[in-house]
Formats: sequence, structure tokens, C-alpha cells
Amino acid sequence: SAPVLVHNQKYQEIVEAVDARIEDTAGRSAAAARARDRAVALMQSELFLDAIRELHKAKVGWWSGDSLRGSILTILLLSDLYEKIGFLSAAKSYALLGAFIAADSGDESLQDLFARGVCFAARAAFLAGSWATCAGIAEVGLILHSNFISALNPDDEQFQELLLELSWIFLAGRDFDPDLAEIVERILRDSGMWEEVKPFLDREDARSPVEWLASIRPSVTGRFFGDYCEEYRVQFEALGVRFNISAQNEPEESRAVER
Repeated sequence: SAPVLVHNQKYQEIVEAVDARIEDTAGRSAAAARARDRAVALMQSELFLDAIRELHKAKVGWWSGDSLRGSILTILLLSDLYEKIGFLSAAKSYALLGAFIAADSGDESLQDLFARGVCFAARAAFLAGSWATCAGIAEVGLILHSNFISALNPDDEQFQELLLELSWIFLAGRDFDPDLAEIVERILRDSGMWEEVKPFLDREDARSPVEWLASIRPSVTGRFFGDYCEEYRVQFEALGVRFNISAQNEPEESRAVER
């Protein structure tokens, strides 16, 4: 299996030869499906970098009208993997890419992926500490989720994550930026979710801002309110090295840093 053989010196050579043969006989989509299956097996073994390599192959192989859904799902899976390894800018970029392709396709059957991509992007922004950005993306995600996936259901796992992220941003805004708290409260009220999160918010009232911020610090890798600062910064680790890239917090410069 892929997790067992992936570090064999001849693994890539064998895989490429087999995939080329499958593509010749069954088409690019079939070869892409095999790459996706290998990626899933590698993910389950927490070999995330190897899984990313396989998913990039699958993404290219599925890039056609008949299999566009497979390509978008692969892009969103890449977003999830980049989040797992802490590359949050890449996670957000791939999530938004998947959302854009689905929206631009004109295919109604792909619009659930439009919504899912936006929700993925909101989560990546939250984990990066870009909480104003997260709130803006999440508002769009809530609308799309209710229109294209299902009625807003607090029991849905992905939706629960989005509500929790908005709740934390509301608490942060309430204590440090009332204008942001007002925006988040409006988003939650407009979506009919304010009463769902109110018990959680009431419980957190018993804790000081220092206490509840400390509770989410392990999951948020960037600076809290990072998109409010004069300096925009992206932080990530690779091969044992920690990278810090910064620029003025202006639209063109921050996008360049993320790229």
C-alpha cells in the first residue's frame, strides 16, 4: 500500500509508470482517481506531505467538465491538508480557489462546493488570527450554506466549527473592539443562530479575556486580530525552520505575502 511503500526509492518511478499505463487505457480521470485513493491512504497514516503530492496529481487529472466536481473536491482536500501542516495562507487560497471554480462553473450541482470552500476559507482565516477577515468570509459562508447545502443546522460538524469561530470573534470584539462584536452579532442574528450561541457566550462571561484567549491560543497560530495591525505577518514552519514574512497591512502587499 502507499503508506508502506512511499519511502521506497523506486516508489515514485513505479507509481508514475502505473499511472501512465492507466491513463493510456482508461483515461486521465481513472489515473486521477488512483492518485486520490493513494492520497487518502497517506492522509490516514498522517503522511500529509506525501498526500499533498498525490492530490496535486489528482487535481490536474480531473481538470475537465465531466469530472470538475472531483477536481474541486481535490482542491478542498488540499486546503484541509495545508491547514493540518500549518500552511494557513495556502489553506485559505486553495479553499477560495475551489469556491471560485464552483461558482464560476455555472453548474447548480457544484454550488454546495462553493459554500464549502468559503467555510474552509473562514476557518483558515480564523486560525491565522485574521478575525475581521474571518467574520466577513463567514457571513458569506452562512448564506451560501443555507442556500446550497442545507438549512443551517447547529448539529452539523462543519457548521458547528463556523459558529464556534464566530463566537470567539464576538467575545474578542466585545472586549477589545466593540464595532467588530456588533458586526458578528448582526451576522449571527441574521442567520438565526444568535440564540444557539448565546448559552456558550454566557458561560464564557465567567472567564476573563486572558483566560479564554489562552484557551484558544494553541489552535490560533497567527497574532490575534492580525488583520488589524499595521504590519501583516504570515508565520509557518517547514523542515524544522520557522518562517516569518511581513509587509505593510495593505491589500496588495498582504496578498503578496500570502502568495
